[in-house]
Amino acid sequence: MITNKRLTDWLFYRSPFKDTLDKGEYTDPKYIELNFPHRKEFCDELKRCSLKEFVSTLIWIFKDKYPFEYRYIEIFQLVEESDGMLKQNTNNRELKDIFPLEFIEDSEVFGYLLSLKIKFKETQPLLLNWVEEVFAGANFKKEQNGNVIIYSIENSPIETLEVYNNYIQININQEKIDE
Repeated sequence: MITNKRLTDWLFYRSPFKDTLDKGEYTDPKYIELNFPHRKEFCDELKRCSLKEFVSTLIWIFKDKYPFEYRYIEIFQLVEESDGMLKQNTNNRELKDIFPLEFIEDSEVFGYLLSLKIKFKETQPLLLNWVEEVFAGANFKKEQNGNVIIYSIENSPIETLEVYNNYIQININQEKIDE
């Protein structure tokens, strides 16, 4: 799991200048300090790490705080075409072990994620172990409903985490998004 504070703090920082007219986040020294070069290093590590580390990291970043900068994870997963444009619905992980990530955002509030789906190219028999390793120390419930195992986490931006045969879905608790 990629939990190095130096590489991950940028995910959770929301610049006070983000929505101002006369300034932007790039005029915020703290934003610059946290994001560069750490954002690229983190996303590059996600491209080349093991599947277990990839999945565990994505669950971990949503477990305790809402990562306002999650969109960069999506952007860095996209394949760049020869003209510099990003090709939608692509995935550039070196191991080619997942399908493109599916980020479902709130259509009414920009930047608010409703859910994230990670679909695997092969069944992952140890997936439940990976999830429970990330949730170790947290209060959570585990229920089985047909072919899905649903985790509910107390005091978390993750409302539920659904584990299926070939994918997991992280559903976001909108009430836990801190402004």
